[in-house]
Amino acid sequence: MSDTGIVIAGTGSDDSSVGDKAWVNPENITTDDIADAGIAAFFDSPFMSHYLRASSFGFSVPEGATINGIEVFITRRESSGTGNLEDNTVKLVNGSAAIVGDNKAVVGNWSRIETEQTYGGAADDWNASLTDTDVNDTDFGVVINVNILNGVLTRGAVNYIKIRVTYTEGASSTIQGVQSITGVQTIQW
Repeated sequence: MSDTGIVIAGTGSDDSSVGDKAWVNPENITTDDIADAGIAAFFDSPFMSHYLRASSFGFSVPEGATINGIEVFITRRESSGTGNLEDNTVKLVNGSAAIVGDNKAVVGNWSRIETEQTYGGAADDWNASLTDTDVNDTDFGVVINVNILNGVLTRGAVNYIKIRVTYTEGASSTIQGVQSITGVQTIQW
C-alpha cells in the first residue's frame, strides 16, 4: 500500500446546510499556526454549528488506484466558557461535493488544551465508496460540525485540518499495435 502523506487543507469554508451558527475565519484551518477557525455561544446555547468544510488538498492518487483508507487530523479545543462542546458530525466530502460515508464524530467534550484528534484510519474507507477521481478533485475533503450543549461564553476553535489517503495502485496493461508493410497487423501483449 501507498499513501499521500499528511496534507493540510487548501481551502476552509463555512457551509450553512446544517446548524444555526456560522464558523468565523474558516480559512484559518489551512495553516498550522496560532490563527483558528472559531465557533461561539454566548447566552444562546444549546446550539449546533454549521459545517466547517476543508477541501482543496491537491492529492495525486494514481489512476485506477483502490482507496483503502482515509485519516483525518483535526486540531481542536474548547477555548473558553462553561459549556460542553462536542463533535456532532465528521464526514467525508466526495469529488462531487456531496457529504458521504460514515459519521466518525468522537463522543466526549473537547479538551481545553489544543489536541489533534484522528478520525478514520489507514484501513478505514468510511463506507464512502471513494475513487481516485474523487480524492484528486478539489471538492474532496471533510466536514465537521459541533454541538454546544450548555454554557455561557463557550468558544470552540479549530487550528487545522489535514488528511492522509492510503491506497493500492491499480494494475495497468499496455496494448501496442504494430503494422507491417504488407498490411498484416500484429498485436503484442
